[in-house]
Amino acid sequence: MSTTMQRWLLPAGAFLWVALVAYLWSPRHYWPDADGYLLHVAEGRWVAHPPGYALFVIIGRFFHAIGCPPYLSVQLASLSLTIAGLGVLYRLLREFLVPLAAQAMTLAAAFSWVVLLNVQTGTSHASDLFTVSLLLFAAVRLPCSGANAWGPDLVFAMALFLCAAFRLTTFLMMGPLLLLIAWSNKGRLSFWSSCLIAAGAVALWQGWVIAQSGGYAAYSASAEVMNTGNRPSSVILSGFTPTTSLNMIRALLWTTMGILPFLIMLVAQWREPCQSAVRKALFYGLTALLFPLLGVTLYLCTHPGYVVCTLPGAALAAAGVATAGVARLTWKLFGVAALVPLAVFLFVSPFLPPVSKWQAVANGILLQYSASCSREAMFNTTARWLRLGGLSEEIPAHRALDLETEDKWREQFEKLNPSKTD
Repeated sequence: MSTTMQRWLLPAGAFLWVALVAYLWSPRHYWPDADGYLLHVAEGRWVAHPPGYALFVIIGRFFHAIGCPPYLSVQLASLSLTIAGLGVLYRLLREFLVPLAAQAMTLAAAFSWVVLLNVQTGTSHASDLFTVSLLLFAAVRLPCSGANAWGPDLVFAMALFLCAAFRLTTFLMMGPLLLLIAWSNKGRLSFWSSCLIAAGAVALWQGWVIAQSGGYAAYSASAEVMNTGNRPSSVILSGFTPTTSLNMIRALLWTTMGILPFLIMLVAQWREPCQSAVRKALFYGLTALLFPLLGVTLYLCTHPGYVVCTLPGAALAAAGVATAGVARLTWKLFGVAALVPLAVFLFVSPFLPPVSKWQAVANGILLQYSASCSREAMFNTTARWLRLGGLSEEIPAHRALDLETEDKWREQFEKLNPSKTD
């Protein structure tokens, strides 16, 4: 039975995943991010808001250049990065698990509601699954000895560069992980030389991004505007307020929903592995999970896209405890924990219209990010749900101003991708 499952699990899962993504595919722009990926692809520019996301825009422009409409080009950029990320994640898990277990964990990641949300809605957060998985894969392949190893070290340097070039914010959140990796490889000259090469490449790339943004002054001004917009939502910048407390709750909720099966594995089967290489990988995974979660919860939380970066670390940490021998019941729990968030994603729908503040909040935190909203291209922030329900007096002042900006963006998107009306 195990051999038969190993032969058919991945192909069958891949077929179902492709079918589900096709079913969920948003017919028009679902996620009106002010990043402006769609507009940048359509207008032939290279860089969205700081810190750039230029590589993501370049991929979108490639699809646009071969004849795809602008929004489809951005969607295909998300899809291609997600597929690449799942492939790298599988290779990462195979470093520690037998094929059947690695396939099961990869499919759990593929059907994670936060991955399904990102894959078809056109956002650079899809790159996080790829770059963080690649960074962890390169890290665990580094030699355990103190001898120089230029091949693995240069692969790690490439992973460092790609992580920074796709999303500099994600790269910064990986700082504690990079310090842990550096400490583990502190005695090897080839490692440090490769890291210097990566740092130089990142500096040159970011210099190009700044130049494409109109120079350092324009880049800094744009970054300041973005930070000002984030301030009311950030615990670090504004302390504990009703808004920031709500953001913390929803970040933890989104993360739990996104990585629930891996959390089940960690909690139910926690034990520190005996092998030093597996133990190191376990703590790499925990570091890649916990510190980005802190960054998302305390500063960055605005939508579930941000928590995708925690998934590869959670999967690696779960693989670390699984190598010690997982009880059969734990795998059953793993399956249930994978299916429950998927069922929530597929079958819940928002209250239309919301008749109370709490229905509007539920729409904006969880029910917004559901299959029904995705298929109907019906994205509304919590503030917009409040306005839809006639509860405008409940909208904080800073969000009322954000709504005006959002409406302008929606008008621009509508010109590029008009709705189909009867």
